[in-house]
Amino acid sequence: PSGSYPSYSYVDILKGRIAASQLQGKTLLVGATAAGFGDVLPTPVSGLAAPMPGVEFHANALSSLAQQAAIVPLATGWIYALSAAFVLMPLLLYPRLTPGSTLPVMLGGVMLITGFCLLLLWADNRWFPPAAALCGVLASYPVWSWQRLRQLDSYLSNELTRLQHEPVLQSSAHTNLPPCAESLTNRLQQLGDLVAADGYRVQKGQILLLQQGMTKAPLPPALPKGTWLHQDTASWLKTADYELGLQWQHPEPVRVYQRYLDQQVHLLAPSTAIAEPAVRRAKIATRIAQVQQALARVRAMRHFIFQTLSTMPDGIMVTDTLGQILFVNPRLCQWLSIEPQTVCGSPAARQLDRSLPAGAPWLRLVQAALIHHQEGHLSCALGELTLLIHLKPIHPPSEAETGMVVSFSDISPLKRQEAEREAFIGFLSHDIRAPLNAQSLLLEQLSANQMPLGAEILDKMRRHNAQSLRLAEQFVQLSRAQYLDGSRFYDLDLVMVIENAIDALASEATSKGMDIRFSSQVDSFWLTGDGEMLERVLINLLSNAIKFSPAQSVVQVACHQAGEGISITVQDAGPGVDPALQPRLFEPFSRAPSSRTPGSGLGLAFVKTTVHKHQGTITVRGADPCGSIFELWLPVSQNPGFPHRLQN
Repeated sequence: PSGSYPSYSYVDILKGRIAASQLQGKTLLVGATAAGFGDVLPTPVSGLAAPMPGVEFHANALSSLAQQAAIVPLATGWIYALSAAFVLMPLLLYPRLTPGSTLPVMLGGVMLITGFCLLLLWADNRWFPPAAALCGVLASYPVWSWQRLRQLDSYLSNELTRLQHEPVLQSSAHTNLPPCAESLTNRLQQLGDLVAADGYRVQKGQILLLQQGMTKAPLPPALPKGTWLHQDTASWLKTADYELGLQWQHPEPVRVYQRYLDQQVHLLAPSTAIAEPAVRRAKIATRIAQVQQALARVRAMRHFIFQTLSTMPDGIMVTDTLGQILFVNPRLCQWLSIEPQTVCGSPAARQLDRSLPAGAPWLRLVQAALIHHQEGHLSCALGELTLLIHLKPIHPPSEAETGMVVSFSDISPLKRQEAEREAFIGFLSHDIRAPLNAQSLLLEQLSANQMPLGAEILDKMRRHNAQSLRLAEQFVQLSRAQYLDGSRFYDLDLVMVIENAIDALASEATSKGMDIRFSSQVDSFWLTGDGEMLERVLINLLSNAIKFSPAQSVVQVACHQAGEGISITVQDAGPGVDPALQPRLFEPFSRAPSSRTPGSGLGLAFVKTTVHKHQGTITVRGADPCGSIFELWLPVSQNPGFPHRLQN
């Protein structure tokens, strides 16, 4: 700054007032230092004191040259090289950084250039002009941002085009496009049929477009847009352009239907959607919204597929190209007693080998599906279930993304039907053919005059014929019970049904000297069912009780209320049922191996089938001191028009 060098008055030096020692070995510069008498120059440090006189300026320059302390600019090549390095540094870092890190890196580059200039000046008295490097670094941020936005726009365009070609759900429930009048009418009609509406209306302002089965009542005032307005027997909805109405004749089930209408309001009044423009030069916000809409459709389809697989009655397992489990649905987890979190990521062959009975070639089947793209299937038993397992390879567009779907179907009912069919074939080939063959043999002998036609022959033919008729009747009754439909049930008095069954077997019991005693807590007990089939159930139980009880014994029938139903017990005095045979007692063609009493094993199967069709239960247990007790429980009728009980 100004005043750093000593100054002396020229007059004092001429008159000898300054000691010679003060001037010895020094260079003297003569010039004007007073303001207004000579040149005065501003310097970078003039703000600290005052402008510097010209003679002092020359003194500073001479001192720097003498002490070799002058600031020297860098060579031009170094300036270009360092400037280019400082500019390229952020451009090389930007692709490796997140968008939020680019601005701090740019500011760090500015600080690095400034610090480098100051350090170079302080350490080596060399000057690096930072203007070009600073301008390049500052310009790199907007240039890189523009490049990134351009890449984003291109990516969004390509993704939008690709997503538009992805498979999506075509249902009207998965679109936000406003429906036209015809589409809206079709949706309203379908929705009206689903909620059992008796009439519907579509109008636009004062113009009535469609009305069917609905009164010409005026629209409710201040009808809200996009929300159902529910009344006692009608519901109204205002969309962007139309007014819709549904009407019912009876108000009882309307509340349930109206709640469903609130859940499905988007079918008739979808939310506003962003149109998909044909031009590629759309705004970034619009392009992002388009991609979001396309992704929403894909997510809807993914959710739909996931929910479908999760709620399927069959077990589903999905694997990747290595055979590792990606997905298992709840039904398969229930059957195999596994958790999705523990099995996902594990090899399918190993998991199937652990969870299912050993012996199946799981690894070979998985290899055939994943490597050779061959389907495979087998069946195996799992507890009380019989599962049909089907391995189906997945064929995606890319061969490197293959996988496999393993389905588990419960074929236990089919196996039971197959066993019943085989038992029925055996029943036809033996139980029914035996009396028919005996009758045919007797007829052949009679026609050949090999024996006389007497009372004994007629009695044999009568017994064989009665046996055939009884077997055929039991089979027909069992078939009727299997196809019994609850829609044909009616209200009936169960006490009267029991009394009719007892009256039907009174003569048979009297012939053995037996007595059937009936006790009931009520005079009348109403329930909903098929009276003829229930009477046949009681006849079968009473017939068995009479058949297996000794003569001069008593069969007891009791009826009492049990919870929300009525319990009927039939107790005999026979030898009882072996506890080991009780679980199979109600199966078709099931009879005790040591039983000498004739029978087909269809009577109790008919009883169980009919009781289950009436939502009831049937059990058997031993009686004290002997005999068996068959207990039948049936739910009571909930019809308020009939009394549940009439006390004595």
